[in-house]
Amino acid sequence: MFFFASSEDLQNFTQNELEALAQVIHDTDSEEEVGGEADISDESEGIEEDNHNSNSEQEMSEQEENGEVEGEQYSDSDDVPLSVLVANEGQYVGKDKKTIWYKTYPRSKSTKPRSKNIIKILPGPKQCARDITDEISAFTKMFNDEMVEHIIQCTNLEISRVQPNSDRVRDAKNVTKSEMLAFIGLLFLSGAKKQNHTHFLELWTKDGTGSEIFQSYQRFLFLLANIRFDNKITRHERRQTDKLAAVRFILDKFVNNCKKNYSVGEFMTIDEMLIAFRGRCSFVQYIPNKPAKYGLKVFVLCDAQTFYVSNLELYCGKQADGPYNQSNTPTAIVHRLLEEQKLSNRNLTCDNWYSSYPLALELLQDKITFIGTLKKK
Repeated sequence: MFFFASSEDLQNFTQNELEALAQVIHDTDSEEEVGGEADISDESEGIEEDNHNSNSEQEMSEQEENGEVEGEQYSDSDDVPLSVLVANEGQYVGKDKKTIWYKTYPRSKSTKPRSKNIIKILPGPKQCARDITDEISAFTKMFNDEMVEHIIQCTNLEISRVQPNSDRVRDAKNVTKSEMLAFIGLLFLSGAKKQNHTHFLELWTKDGTGSEIFQSYQRFLFLLANIRFDNKITRHERRQTDKLAAVRFILDKFVNNCKKNYSVGEFMTIDEMLIAFRGRCSFVQYIPNKPAKYGLKVFVLCDAQTFYVSNLELYCGKQADGPYNQSNTPTAIVHRLLEEQKLSNRNLTCDNWYSSYPLALELLQDKITFIGTLKKK
């Protein structure tokens, strides 16, 4: 990992550093074509890699490990400003021939913390979440009554459509709030007990191997097949501009609840995760280096210490022209996820797929410091 400093910081060099600079300039003028054509050929023969590969390459070459490479070398014909030819140990000149990268963090002579590192909004539950006392009250903060009522309304619309064709009338009745909460609770229970790969009917066995709390699997199967999160009648029109029309309302409500109930700490992290899924969906992703390999990709902003999810964005590819047509570049994703955290003096850590020098400068303007891994090139 390298740290950078702008050319304006070079004005603060000591007398010894300036003397070393003058010595390097003298040595550079006396050398013959140092690293001229070799650097150009190495760069032109580079292998193009997938920009979604977030595996960090922090290993150093043998020359770097032996201390033989102090930075990029330039020929006499290169138009190099004198300020970039720095020979201090642990400093490297960037490809733009202006940026100085430090192998170790450049310590400040002042012991007073910088203003950009002082957070004023303390981490922890916000005022609206101070009344949480148990798991149920915490769940209702994230999955509130408005979301439950919306699911019940959309599910009953679907039930009314399929009721005439149902063989069992009692299993095709409208769902109530208590029954819907019980249905969601059973789904959570099966996930908590790692029963997601268990054969469905084994959950209802009466020989002691099943779960006693599971009752009436016909009704459970009926709700599982007919639960809806939007009005299916108007879905086709909404899907013209939004691929997530089927879950947009519930997803936005959940994300807003995550933002308003908890304030993240001073250290944040952005990365992608893959939710295992192999159903029919136009934006299912295949990522071979993930455990699930197939699934839905989600970009997540979370607290680096408590792992609380503060913001998330479901990747669905390129949207049609409309309010949901947004850029999917790493920089744009970071700015959207950090919309609520700007001017908060917090720190963000990302892998090399997001890391870039322009992004670090843009975040610094928003009073967010940045740490990111980089590849050797």
